[in-house]
Amino acid sequence: MKGEIHLKDKKTRADVNVSCHGGTRVEIKGIAHTSWMPELTHNEAFRQWALLHIKGKILQVVKNPASWKPTSKEVSLREVKLDLPAYHKDNKSMKICIVNLPFFQGRRCPDHFLGAGSRH
Repeated sequence: MKGEIHLKDKKTRADVNVSCHGGTRVEIKGIAHTSWMPELTHNEAFRQWALLHIKGKILQVVKNPASWKPTSKEVSLREVKLDLPAYHKDNKSMKICIVNLPFFQGRRCPDHFLGAGSRH
């Protein structure tokens, strides 16, 4: 953790680095309140863990990752019909990334909830 003090503004900001074994280091910058650090750190670590979990499931199915060519498309919430929590339903500008995973035809697609309080 490193903090930066702006004497003129009388505000303190802190940065936190988070990484899980096998994940990528992510820096959360400009945290205004130290009381937010535990939750922000937990959420980022959980996000990384969930992505590593999904990666492990994909590698169980895809034996030759070099031959795997997933595709994706970014769409707006207006273009798709999803069962979303109420707080997202009015956000018409929210973008969603749709991913086509070859080799998963007829199989359950790997999924995992990606945040504390979310569900899959």
